[in-house]
Amino acid sequence: LKPFNFELDLDLERVDLFKLTNPNSIFLELIKNGILFNENVSAKINLQSDDLKGNKFFDNIKFLLNIRNGKIDFNQTLLLNEDIGSLKIKSSDLFFSNNKLILSSEININIENLDKFYSLLQTPKKIRKDINNIIVDLDYDFLENHMKIKRFKIDNSDLTSNAENIINDFNDQNTKNFIKSRSFINRLLQAHFG
Repeated sequence: LKPFNFELDLDLERVDLFKLTNPNSIFLELIKNGILFNENVSAKINLQSDDLKGNKFFDNIKFLLNIRNGKIDFNQTLLLNEDIGSLKIKSSDLFFSNNKLILSSEININIENLDKFYSLLQTPKKIRKDINNIIVDLDYDFLENHMKIKRFKIDNSDLTSNAENIINDFNDQNTKNFIKSRSFINRLLQAHFG
């Protein structure tokens, strides 16, 4: 048991994303008490499902949890919306900082159907432009349910200073409402495309 290693592959009929990310879930309790940050624990968990309960946006998930030498990441986790595109966690790090459980990650959003993407966001036609890819660097505090966007790129181009101000306002407000988030993204697109 020293070191303790395991690998687990799960193919589940249905997954409830809320239960996975709920601050009181068994998974987060194991993380909060520090058991999984032990340098003697190594694990790789692959979870796959084509039915995400309680989620209206994503159709299926390939969730990867990697634990190595006291480090935890979700690198290569993939969420798919069959009508719009995919969201992939390219790099991530889960850690404690000042009694906060922080997930720092780089997320790559690949847009396959731009019309459906803009329809979901209810983006006005006058600000719709071609987009293939969005990269977001963010920190998410699981215990306080707070997200801070550190970087936002559209097709590898940096945002304007106006768009940066919109991100700063978003970070200060800590919006959890999807409708407000949709408005935020539209404001960012308008500031970016001018």
